[in-house]
Amino acid sequence: MVNKMSEDYNVERLERTVKLEEIRNKFITPVKTEHDCRKCRCHGNNWTCPPFEENQNDIWEKYENIKIIMEKYDFTKKFLEEETTSEELMEYAFDLIHGKKKEIEPELYRLEDELNGEFLTSGPCVNCSVCQRSLGKNCIIPEKRKYAMESLGADVVGIAREYFNLDLDWICGNRKAKYLIMMVSVLY
Repeated sequence: MVNKMSEDYNVERLERTVKLEEIRNKFITPVKTEHDCRKCRCHGNNWTCPPFEENQNDIWEKYENIKIIMEKYDFTKKFLEEETTSEELMEYAFDLIHGKKKEIEPELYRLEDELNGEFLTSGPCVNCSVCQRSLGKNCIIPEKRKYAMESLGADVVGIAREYFNLDLDWICGNRKAKYLIMMVSVLY
């Protein structure tokens, strides 16, 4: 466990490696997660988000193990007391997770090579400022495209509860979550 601090939050990093078969049997629910993805602005507008033109769920069958890395961002009392609109809060959360995703990607590429596996990220691809899918065009850098665990059917809420003993907190209107998480993994 690694703890870091920023002005708005403390970071706690948790890791767990389990047999992928266990995850497949308990936490891969593509129909449910695809339904949940419909609420997101990236659904159908990002090449790493559903609906997919071809089945992407074969990835869960190709490997034996999964290394799950979860970062938990516990917000400071000062941050929680600041007034924000729900729009500002959602934008802050989106920017936080995508910034952290960019920070962890070099480590994930290294682990992908070391373990001869494939990493899954969190949330939509952010390699381009505007995804070409939203413009009705093909991906311009498909070799860099990485899918999110949840976009491929992983129940990250259930995984967080089962392997990290954590019930997720959610932003609801102007109510801030006490923390946010980012969950990524390497399949190998």
